[in-house]
Amino acid sequence: MSPAGPRRSPKAGLPFAVQGIHARADARRASRHAVTLVEQPKCRLTVGCPEVIEQHAHAICSCQRLTTTALSGRVAGSLRSVTSSAFETTKPDNVSYLDRLARTDLGRSYKRRMLEELDVRAGQTVLDVGCGPGTDLESLAERVTPAGAVIGVDRDEGMVDAARERTADFSAVDVRLGDVHDLPLADGTVDRARTDRVLQHVDDPLQALIQIHRVLRPSGRLVMGEPDWDTLAIDHPDSRLSSAYTRHVTDKVIRNARIGRQLARLATEAGFSVPTVIPVTPVFRDVQAADKVLGLERTTQRAVAADYLTAEEARRWLDHLARGPFLAAVTFYIIVAES
Repeated sequence: MSPAGPRRSPKAGLPFAVQGIHARADARRASRHAVTLVEQPKCRLTVGCPEVIEQHAHAICSCQRLTTTALSGRVAGSLRSVTSSAFETTKPDNVSYLDRLARTDLGRSYKRRMLEELDVRAGQTVLDVGCGPGTDLESLAERVTPAGAVIGVDRDEGMVDAARERTADFSAVDVRLGDVHDLPLADGTVDRARTDRVLQHVDDPLQALIQIHRVLRPSGRLVMGEPDWDTLAIDHPDSRLSSAYTRHVTDKVIRNARIGRQLARLATEAGFSVPTVIPVTPVFRDVQAADKVLGLERTTQRAVAADYLTAEEARRWLDHLARGPFLAAVTFYIIVAES
């Protein structure tokens, strides 16, 4: 996917032979996928292995779920005048964003891996904590039928309404309004549970995990997927700008920005055993594909408002990202926990 609108070539003025070399390199790059998933080997926690997986210090989601802090019209306008052709300037609503991420190669890949690790079987009861608009409820329902059940819980009424509408034809699905810190389920009533990019946003991840442990039956399984935003790496000739951008995301944008690396420890504290940790690193080579996940310009505007970047630094930052070459990566953790 190439950025919309004209882009000034950084190669203008090079000798013809050098331009030819760049053209051939561009052709090779164009054949690559916009997003590459690099999955690291599983880490299995044993007596001789640290309880906390800190070594890899992350749809899959996401800076857009929090309200954008507005800049003055003058600063925001000056940034957009440089980069608006490359970046999405209008924040999508939450339902549209979640749906869009689920349709990407990245979203399909990690969700498929989470489903495999969940090991859902016919007749089981499965809980989707923070189910959103019901993106994953249908695939879960197909695996538990005919005698099983799928319960989706979300604290947002709009999300619950959307999930109920989408799953109206699935009698096995029950969508409930509720809070992860106080789940509306009885003790020991669930065989499988999942949470997907939810714990990065909650007030108390440990309490949420304690609640999930409470509702799981003995030998139940929980699969979690969360990014570690401290691993966000975006290439720029001025590495100070890259560091400032990531620092703003971890300090101001995401409530629990390092939750990916913390999940194994927190799950253990909540009473789970954690046999498997799977780090997955999406690598973005196309700025527009990355922007649809990361909201690059909008987050940059917030970084200026929060004094992590000056307006001039933001212009240089976004101008290079728009012109390329572009590379960004963040580590996403899939954690398997057992009650």
